[in-house]
Amino acid sequence: MNRRENVVDLVKAAFVVLLVKVMASSSLLIPWNSFADNLCILFAICVMLAKLFGLTMRLDRLMVLGVVAAFALYTCVNMKLYNLLVTVVAVCLLIDEDLEEYIPLMLKIQAYFLIAHVAVSGLMSLMGSADRFWFTADDRLRFNGGFSHPNVLSCYILSCTMMFAWIRFRRLTSGEFGWMVCITIVSFLMSRSRTGLLLNLFLLLIIFLAQKSHHRLEKAISAVLPLLFPVFAAAIFQAQKLFVSGNSAALILNELLNSRIKLAAYAYHRSGTSWLPRYLDYAQSGRVSWTPEWNLNTFTFDCLYSFLFVQMGMIWIGIITVLILVACRRFDFRNKVFLLFWVLFGIVEVHGLNCFMFFPLLLLSMLLSKK
Repeated sequence: MNRRENVVDLVKAAFVVLLVKVMASSSLLIPWNSFADNLCILFAICVMLAKLFGLTMRLDRLMVLGVVAAFALYTCVNMKLYNLLVTVVAVCLLIDEDLEEYIPLMLKIQAYFLIAHVAVSGLMSLMGSADRFWFTADDRLRFNGGFSHPNVLSCYILSCTMMFAWIRFRRLTSGEFGWMVCITIVSFLMSRSRTGLLLNLFLLLIIFLAQKSHHRLEKAISAVLPLLFPVFAAAIFQAQKLFVSGNSAALILNELLNSRIKLAAYAYHRSGTSWLPRYLDYAQSGRVSWTPEWNLNTFTFDCLYSFLFVQMGMIWIGIITVLILVACRRFDFRNKVFLLFWVLFGIVEVHGLNCFMFFPLLLLSMLLSKK
């Protein structure tokens, strides 16, 4: 085996290790601890550094990569959240690698994980452990599938559906499309995630239209995508500011997004905005003191845009906007479609920052590849 084959094998091993680490960390069934977690990260970082030292890269790209990676590490350490670091390591690992090989590998592993988790948690529910996997929220009986939350299960299923659509883009058969519809329905029945259902249905619509090579659709996405991220960020910022005053538009948006604007407004009025990343104890613990004004006992950032304004740092809005602009210049239509879904997904979740929970950020590796 020559040196190149060894490097490729190590990159693939590091990629799989990161994937397993992310899924195990969000699992209720797999025994996991901080030692195993740190060991996986350390191995992947060592392989990443070994690969980067062996790459020949244009100086400007190398400098941009170094600055963004260093700031991502600074961000993760300040917030004590490391999803973004996992994504940066994964993107660096995939520089000059063939995504047509790695994304099917990721889909296969995640599909096995999901099937095993749903089967085992379903069996354990029948054997008397239903309270671990089922709970009622807002009169909805929800199933977490053996993961930390039903929204995590929904996120993994949506990501797998998207990866399959990416692999089979414009080559989907009617039978495969039918299976995607069935998976969307089953996913909703298990997780009862309304936002996941809406995004899945929108994905199916776009994929269906893209199958017919709609040039108007291509032009529309190419025109809208570069502006969509800052527009959504501005809209969420205004909504969270106006929510407390009882603004009707903010209240309607809050209802549509299942109280996400209320959570964003709470964080904004309690902590304000920040240009740089910071640690927020109530966001980390998920617990807040009840007050009649907010009527909240728990808290989580369920919207990427509010998370950027309040905790991750507004400077990231600029960084992500620039990355999307560059991607729009270099990506083909297929990859623009899935980048569009990442921007949309940010309205309802922050899981998109972790490429192993929601895959489109892996596509950014192409911006640094020679291919």
